[in-house]
Amino acid sequence: MRLPQLLHLRPLVVLSVLAGLPLAACAAPSSEEAEPEEVLASEEELRALASSEIVGTLGFGESKEIQVAPRPLYRAFKLEVPAGERLDIAVRSERGDGDPQAWLLASDFRTLARSVDVSATDPSARLTRTITRAGTYYVAVRDESSREVSFRVSRGPTAAPGPACTTDLECGGGAAMCFLDRCVTVSDSGFRTSHRVGGVRAAYDAAGELRVAHQQWSPTQSSWDPSRFSVFLGAPGAAQSVASGRTEMPFGLSSLRPGEDAVLSLAPRTDFGTSVQVAGSFVGRLGARDDVASFAFGKNAAGTMFAAIAATTPYPASSGTWGAQSCALYFASRPAGATWGPLVRLDGCSTHGSNAVAVHVRKDGGTEVVAAHDGGILLYRRQNPIDPWAKSPLVPRASGDTRSAFVAVRGEDGATHIVAQPYDFRSDPSRGDFTATYIELGDAGVVRSIPLGVHTTQYQAPYRDVALDGDGNVWIQKRVAGSDVTSIVRIDRAGKVAERSLGPLSSATSPSALAVSPRGEIALVHAGNSSSVSIRRFTPFVR
Repeated sequence: MRLPQLLHLRPLVVLSVLAGLPLAACAAPSSEEAEPEEVLASEEELRALASSEIVGTLGFGESKEIQVAPRPLYRAFKLEVPAGERLDIAVRSERGDGDPQAWLLASDFRTLARSVDVSATDPSARLTRTITRAGTYYVAVRDESSREVSFRVSRGPTAAPGPACTTDLECGGGAAMCFLDRCVTVSDSGFRTSHRVGGVRAAYDAAGELRVAHQQWSPTQSSWDPSRFSVFLGAPGAAQSVASGRTEMPFGLSSLRPGEDAVLSLAPRTDFGTSVQVAGSFVGRLGARDDVASFAFGKNAAGTMFAAIAATTPYPASSGTWGAQSCALYFASRPAGATWGPLVRLDGCSTHGSNAVAVHVRKDGGTEVVAAHDGGILLYRRQNPIDPWAKSPLVPRASGDTRSAFVAVRGEDGATHIVAQPYDFRSDPSRGDFTATYIELGDAGVVRSIPLGVHTTQYQAPYRDVALDGDGNVWIQKRVAGSDVTSIVRIDRAGKVAERSLGPLSSATSPSALAVSPRGEIALVHAGNSSSVSIRRFTPFVR
């Protein structure tokens, strides 16, 4: 964004700026007003907005797409802001072909703040201001060169990184470190459980508070029921039991929609069959012999929820294929205020790769399903609910005995972030060779694809978890076999990849969970010495 040049302003603007007088009109626009005269691109303060230029409201945590054009010159959202909120507005070009400018206006259209570019290489606009008086405000945007482009306008919570740095010494030492390029403080905490921990999940809520779900099991006195499993959820150290059963159950903790609090999803198995639950509601019921290998959920702006489920069924012993399983991929949806529709079988799936599914919510509110299958990753798509599903390869199957796996996180509508890592056993018959690739999936297909390297002879997939912060940076947990060292990989919106080793997690007996708060705090949560949960946080400095 170019700095304003006073020589380019009209005389009235120059005189007003020199005199320190605001230019904004005092009266609100009438219902039958002509479109105001447009002013030059370099203006410091705005005129009163026309009602036709105010296209809607923007709530806390919301992100909306907006189209700008030469006429009318501005587009604006109305904001209702409580006293004390640190208002944080981010505006970026959806396709990287625009240079946004933004203004924060009071209820009478006086200019309170003007945006600055995020960096020299990133022209995205940023507005931050602590609001001391509750009331109505406006954020107005335009393209600097008056192009017809699409912008994404987001109203906090967004990442608030600490001071820039290149070495730990610049951050002061002690509990501080340079995390990639920002100073953070490092803190460790944890809690003990009454029985052995079998796994953990973690997520931040919309207010920035960490929530942890963990599963633990305890022996019973019954010979036919040797173990009982329970799932706990809540603030670290204050989690409450929310489900229990005789068998271990898959579970997850994630947001159905960006900006919303994470909800618990799980698949308890009973004598009557296996069911999948999300946010306390049941999504159909599978057969008594079925096992849920993986599931994923999403929700569109209208409140319709979507579910994708991969489930396996053992073949009967009489088939002569003892221990073998068949696999099926299912889909269901639930409109806002209604009940879940039936489970629809989309396809078969590979028993090797059935542990990965994802729901991609399109900008038009429809949905697509991503699933690992036969060494590759398939995309299932339909234009509307009455069309048949069509499938195409998102990651083609490689030659040989290749199997597939991936982790994924949903971004805004129209964006899903995937770390694909198909693997084979060419180097070692018992350990896989993983080839990892970061993929951003859009409504028209792959938006970008970034190689993340080949990792040979691994017991497990090296990329364990993926998350997003409020600025759209992708964070990936990486842990390779033969090492207790965990690394965090960051891919920013420009596609730049950076990695930081976080040192050994020698007490971790199972894969850790990665969580990133809307304002940039990072937490690694892992099962420690059998009956404890450990938490390491990386908190940006407060400026």
